[in-house]
Amino acid sequence: MNISTTARAAALIRSILDTSRRTHAAVTTDEKKPLLEAALPVFPRVTPEECGISSAEMLDFMKRLDSDCRIGWQNITFMRGGKVFYEASKGEWRTDIPKTTFSACKSIVSLAVGRLVTEKRLRLNERVADILSEYTSAITAVRLKGLTVEDLLTMRSTVTFNEAEATVTREWRKAFLASTTNGTVGKTFFYNSLNTYMLAAIVVKRSGMSLCDYLDTTVFGELGITDYYWEKSPEGIEKGGWGLYILPEDMLKLGKLILDKGRHRGKRIISESYLAAATSTQAIAPEDYGEFNYGYQIWCGRTNGSFLFNGMLGQNLLCFRENGIEIMINAGNGDNFQQNPFFALALGSFCKAFPDTLPENREAYDELCGYTKGLKSLFSPDFGSILPAPDEEELPCTLPLSALYGRSFAVSGANAPSTGILPLFIQAVESNYTHGLERISFSEAQGGIAVTFAEADCENTVIAGDGHPVEGVVALHGDMFRVSAHARFARDEDSAPVLTVTCAYLETPYRAEYKFHFGSKPFAVFSETPGPDYVSVVPKIIAKIAAEKQLVDAVYSKIDRDYIAAKLEKAFRKRIELNVIS
Repeated sequence: MNISTTARAAALIRSILDTSRRTHAAVTTDEKKPLLEAALPVFPRVTPEECGISSAEMLDFMKRLDSDCRIGWQNITFMRGGKVFYEASKGEWRTDIPKTTFSACKSIVSLAVGRLVTEKRLRLNERVADILSEYTSAITAVRLKGLTVEDLLTMRSTVTFNEAEATVTREWRKAFLASTTNGTVGKTFFYNSLNTYMLAAIVVKRSGMSLCDYLDTTVFGELGITDYYWEKSPEGIEKGGWGLYILPEDMLKLGKLILDKGRHRGKRIISESYLAAATSTQAIAPEDYGEFNYGYQIWCGRTNGSFLFNGMLGQNLLCFRENGIEIMINAGNGDNFQQNPFFALALGSFCKAFPDTLPENREAYDELCGYTKGLKSLFSPDFGSILPAPDEEELPCTLPLSALYGRSFAVSGANAPSTGILPLFIQAVESNYTHGLERISFSEAQGGIAVTFAEADCENTVIAGDGHPVEGVVALHGDMFRVSAHARFARDEDSAPVLTVTCAYLETPYRAEYKFHFGSKPFAVFSETPGPDYVSVVPKIIAKIAAEKQLVDAVYSKIDRDYIAAKLEKAFRKRIELNVIS
């Protein structure tokens, strides 16, 4: 255990929660996220009936999915037997661009390991200390002598070096192997994304190439997966447990590979025995995680034949072995594992037998298509003020956007040093923090309004459509994000004009809202979602870390749990003052 690393992680958390000053990344890298391009579909599109599912049943499912605001879905695709029988995206969200996966990419690392096993270049019972001996001390070799590749795959390493600590050190492999354990190695289930990172490091060691290059020459190459980006650690290794942006359709390709027992177009890619073990219960997950146990970095149904690639905030590939149906969904909710209502709805609707085909039902299909088209409307229920404050009442406003052309405001106030255009969640995940907002100006743009956000060291202009979304790009210190924005005018309870600019970060689950109040004392409120939805989870995570870090509980106890909840609420909803320049 490295107490210094733990203390630095705690200090970083406190810094993020302190909105009166900018946060400095503890560790930086030269790597930058590129702009990810859209891709054409590969799988054929057919009616639900051609895959044995009725359009009426799909319509009922979608209405229930869309009516539950806790699910917060953004795009969803259904496939069976290599045919996409339904796909939908809500509002400005899209299915044709790579999306962040969070922990769902852990399952892809498992496939890379499975390929090495298939090639007989790796055995699951090999000791991690032997494979990565150059990062292992004599003490570690004895303490972790029983730790195997399979223990990493099943989240039973019990090593406590975690994601928070990884943000403040460069030597992840060494820190992992030097860390304390929390339980019995090989027996205690202890979910930790750094297990997956170590698997990625093992793939690099045994393949002699990067994780991405190895996948490109094996699994990805065989399946035609080319449009993706995987963030790397300060050591230059793909993060493994998170950091992957990939097309939803490419995730479906991976699910199909497993459903086809490791074969693609008749060619063996991964051994059937490995995939059978990977998608079967190897470790019992706590009941409060949800309806799934754990295999080899892949979740598997406790009581049915489903398996799952699961990422936080609603990024999921859910597959049903018995009927071959796959569901790829991207969402923006507060889910950390599988507690979201989506799982009960999907399991109840699709974990059953279906015929191969059904007779055509044009009337039901046309109704389904009409409903799906309506989901793209800008005025879907989840548009508008995403985080309304209790003291804000919006009234109709007839002012045109042109009323703001040429206006410019200096930014001040206690929150200005920590306020930036990127949602805080993106800044924290990317370790790419704003240097503080200084000026906001408005100008004319075709079909809407251009809003320029000038931070201390960079400037971004967002084009917000008047009643319709407009796509653009936001960059912070070289990281590029595709965005879609729209604007609207309203009035607050004092009849002052309020301009709301809603900006969706299309490759992520995040949506930001910039609300400008133009009363006698102008101000703005910057909000984001997911954000407050996740606030209740974070104090529990901190408390859990404290309990696991036996000797350093004093460090984490300095971050009071109630303080965390209050500060997170403020961090995700920042108010800044606007001073008229012109």
